[in-house]
Amino acid sequence: MTPTSHVPARVARLAPLRSAGAPFWGLMFFTFILYISPQVYMPFLQPLRLAMVSSGLAIILYLLDRLFRGGNLTVVTPPLKLAIILYVLAAASIPTSLWPGGSFELLTGDLWKSLLIFALLSNVVDTVRRMKLLLGSLACWGTFMAYSGARDFSAGQFSGEGRIGGYESALAGNPNDFAFTLNLLIAVTLGLFFATRRTLHRVLLGIALLVMTWGVITSFSRAGFLTLLAIGLVILIERVRKGDMLTVGAVLALVTCAIVISPAGYGHRIYSIIDFDADPTGSARGRYEGNFVGLELIQERPLLGHGLGMNGLAFVERGIGWTGLHNAYLQVGADLGIPALVVFVLLLWRLFQSVNMVSAQLRAGPGDRELAALTNGVRLALTAFTIGALFHPAAYHFYFFYTAGLAVSVRTIASGLSDLNKGTAASTSATFHTPNASGTRWRPARSVR
Repeated sequence: MTPTSHVPARVARLAPLRSAGAPFWGLMFFTFILYISPQVYMPFLQPLRLAMVSSGLAIILYLLDRLFRGGNLTVVTPPLKLAIILYVLAAASIPTSLWPGGSFELLTGDLWKSLLIFALLSNVVDTVRRMKLLLGSLACWGTFMAYSGARDFSAGQFSGEGRIGGYESALAGNPNDFAFTLNLLIAVTLGLFFATRRTLHRVLLGIALLVMTWGVITSFSRAGFLTLLAIGLVILIERVRKGDMLTVGAVLALVTCAIVISPAGYGHRIYSIIDFDADPTGSARGRYEGNFVGLELIQERPLLGHGLGMNGLAFVERGIGWTGLHNAYLQVGADLGIPALVVFVLLLWRLFQSVNMVSAQLRAGPGDRELAALTNGVRLALTAFTIGALFHPAAYHFYFFYTAGLAVSVRTIASGLSDLNKGTAASTSATFHTPNASGTRWRPARSVR
């Protein structure tokens, strides 16, 4: 059954054109490859370059769908326009880059792929059902990743710093990226949890949230802890406002349990956030001081920066080593200049504005309540990214653009529901008739012209 088969033909014509199922399932397969990296477990898959093939296939299927079925090539939204402007500014930084070849490789590699997936996600996740399927898959992949990390922690399989190595994928290859990825998945899974009514599904999602939370803790990531703390505070405030004291009690109980069963040394690691001397590795102080180097880099080249992805090389030139900036905002400013930084911050702001508009405009109703919960989850993920980006060089990669795509998707879904509701109202008004004085003949209502 098509999304509009249960409404009159007039309404179906008014409803927006949905994308075909094939591009969406191509996106789902790419998401699996991106997060799980099955080639790690099955090395014979490595030559197939599954990530590139799956993403390319999804994009080709989408373009063919638009070519043969018609419709606009893409939704046109302020966030998408700003993302394109950011890409143009990144390209403009290449001629004056410290290493033009390296900047060009990043421009045509990770940044280009992230932008394409952002646009694809914004267009093909255009129904509540598709959003729930995608977020459900993300909850599954996040649970598997977190379980893998917790297993390594329990087995004592640590990296050189005495911490787990993360998960072998493009997104979570070190413990900090591992925690950052899990926090973003926790946020959207919470939205799916509140959008779900079936008890069994809620239980499974609750287990997934517990496993991913434990995965963040076992990473010993200070940035992961701060982001997780922010997620918890936002959820507590939101549920208190809605009078959902059961959820508030569950969150507080979870926090208490996490404190009680936290691994040995975890508290000392978190304390080093405020006391750099408590960190024997010196990484806390190094990253704090690196932020000031980032400000100096912005002052040196405020217009076009040092080149896309070249803040690390700028550190090397100063004799600091290729540590680079661990702050997405300073990363953009140092690499691309102040104009690009303004665009990046504006892009984040417009994404928040978009999901806030959806939340404000949704009407009461079963479907709308589902979308409202999903929208809150996406907004929570944006919040997690905004905070986590203070500690991660994540401006050009899927962490940001995947979350941004989800934000545009909820706006696309809400717009479709709004158009459908308007079409239903128009159809009802056009076919409604009122009796004349004799009650034997019918004529259109006066409001219809």
